[in-house]
Amino acid sequence: MGYKLQQVRESAGMTQDQLAAKSGVSRNWIWKIETGKTDNVSIKVLLALANALGVKIDDIFFLDE
Repeated sequence: MGYKLQQVRESAGMTQDQLAAKSGVSRNWIWKIETGKTDNVSIKVLLALANALGVKIDDIFFLDE
């Protein structure tokens, strides 16, 4: 599984700090997701990020094929 969070965040014109403030997810955690430093992201975190960006969870992650 991989994440398109940075691409979606930048398309929304948001910085990591802005997304953190809007989603309640720490900027450090957002950085880890965007840089692939973690692959253990809960549905709760994905939902918070998706809601803050105004997208569906499917829009910020993808399955490796």
